[in-house]
This record gives sequence, structure tokens and C-alpha cells, in this order.
Amino acid sequence: TWTAYARLLLAEDDATGARAVLERGLRTVDYRLEAPRLELWVALLALERDRGDDASLAAAARRATANADPTAVLLRLGALHDDAKDFSAADAAYRRAEKRAKHQGPTPAEVW
Repeated sequence: TWTAYARLLLAEDDATGARAVLERGLRTVDYRLEAPRLELWVALLALERDRGDDASLAAAARRATANADPTAVLLRLGALHDDAKDFSAADAAYRRAEKRAKHQGPTPAEVW
């Protein structure tokens, strides 16, 4: 899969190649397949979180929320920040997810 190949490239310390593979995967996977596309977005966010800077992470998060389910993307971004022990950024992502969920109707249980 696209994410497995990106992990292989990251193991070889090729962040640029991994980023290109994930971008190609996003262009290739049909937009109707939400779960595989979400996994690609999360992999790209994790890559930017680990190897990129704050601007590249913010740009990737903006693109991901525009092209996938925003609440799911923001919840996964918060989990990435939690794993990295960046609790202030995780709290901000969870607050954004809560705001987004309110605009989409009743707040889903996973936001709470």
C-alpha cells in the first residue's frame, strides 16, 4: 500500500520520497474511498509532524480538513499530538474538532 511504501522510504531516511509517495497516493485513490484516503492524510500529517515544520503541518492539516471528513482528521491529528506529548497542540486540535462537529450537527460521541 501507499503508506507501507512511505514507511519504507522513511526507514531509509527519505522524507521527500515518502511525501511524494503519499501525495501520489492521494491523487490516485478514488475520492469515494474515504477510509483509505483518511489513512493517507493521517500518514501525511504524521510525516509533517515528525519531519516537517509547523507551517508544513498547518498546510497539510488545512488540506486534509478540506478534502476529508474534518472531524475525523482533527481527531487523528489530536491523537498524533498526544503521542508526541505535545498536549497544548492536541488540546487545540480537539477543540477545533469539537467546533467542526457542532457545525455538522449533533456532536458525535468520539469527540467527547
